[in-house]
Amino acid sequence: MHIGSFLIGRLFFFFMKRSFFLGSVLLASCSKPETNEERIIRYQHMDLQEMIREIKTPEQVAWYLQNYIRAEADASMAYTFRDFNERRKGDCSEAVVAAAALLSDDGYPPQVMFFRDPFNVDNSPRHVIFLYQENNQWGSLGINRLDVQKPIFLDLDELAEQFPYKKYAYEELPITMFPEWIYGSGNLNFQKKFFGLSPSFVNIK
Repeated sequence: MHIGSFLIGRLFFFFMKRSFFLGSVLLASCSKPETNEERIIRYQHMDLQEMIREIKTPEQVAWYLQNYIRAEADASMAYTFRDFNERRKGDCSEAVVAAAALLSDDGYPPQVMFFRDPFNVDNSPRHVIFLYQENNQWGSLGINRLDVQKPIFLDLDELAEQFPYKKYAYEELPITMFPEWIYGSGNLNFQKKFFGLSPSFVNIK
């Protein structure tokens, strides 16, 4: 009886130890950070509404624009957020619309900053970024790595100085444009509407 109790105790200890080990492995696998490749695959299986619900912060938008999207200018086309997300490539204006689409339902108004050089023949904007505020400080998002600036700037002048342009303008995008720009499809030429906002430019110090 003593030997039987001893064996039962040893078996109990063995199974408890094994259960603890398996539980630790399972917990470690559950807490393992998602890799970029895994996130890209997960995003590829999302529809537009799922993507909008998934991405809630400027940091997530920055990852989306810098890792899921490839920067590619195409002057002949202007894609909506739906097409931009499906094609996974686009330019600065499309990236700004994407940021607005992804964050406008999370408390971030669609604010943008246009840039212009004094040497532009037609005086039209040459670049645009998405603006946001956290703790009353400005940050930005966009298609290029330089466009992603953390919210550490006290005013727009200070933020604008981080970019290689001579003039900038602040604008808040009209919400009325959103349904077409986000959910439409095809060449909507929204850059023409975008840059037709006629923002008031000021010199960058």
